[in-house]
Amino acid sequence: MSYLKLKRYFKDEKTKKDVQFTLLLLLILTGVVIFVNIGLRVILNTDTPIVVVEGRSMEPTFYEGDLLIVKGVPPEDIENGSIIVFWAEWSNTLVVHRVIAIVNSSGELYFYTKGDNPETNPVADPYPVPAKDVKGVVIFCIPRIGLITILLSKYGLIIPVSIVLIILIIQTILSSEETPKNKKKSVKSIRKSERTTFIEFLYDITFLNKF
Repeated sequence: MSYLKLKRYFKDEKTKKDVQFTLLLLLILTGVVIFVNIGLRVILNTDTPIVVVEGRSMEPTFYEGDLLIVKGVPPEDIENGSIIVFWAEWSNTLVVHRVIAIVNSSGELYFYTKGDNPETNPVADPYPVPAKDVKGVVIFCIPRIGLITILLSKYGLIIPVSIVLIILIIQTILSSEETPKNKKKSVKSIRKSERTTFIEFLYDITFLNKF
């Protein structure tokens, strides 16, 4: 579609309404996500209210892709056996492990932790976790719902997939244009060409890393 044709197309009132509706929908969805995130932080008293399990260290309690709801609590309320989310300085990552011992050193609490999986985590974590690094305790689990996020992140596809979704939205808007019957053949040919180009685009960003 040429620039002049595209410009002429967007002058159409129906197209303008479609674009406005799509942008409004995206804006609402973005607002909802931000509101939920901020709201959960306030309600659950932690800056990390939602965590997706990565790896097998907590099997069979949690599995990779499980989405965990985390609540911030005073360190003194954490008990042996509690499952906590904490920032592990030795690996620079968030970790979800079980508390197996608590030590009070000079008035500061330290938590010794370990994964539940005896195969991947036969021994306790290498260092105790200071109370300041604890994000909260796990209070709820939604199985496997975060698996797609892990897969997209693992293969570096979050940005490409986001681009693809935006392109699909734009193509959906553009394809809504009503075409006279005598132009169906040419339009079908154009759309076939667009689909071919789009498939090539997907192949490039997914397998050839051209973007």
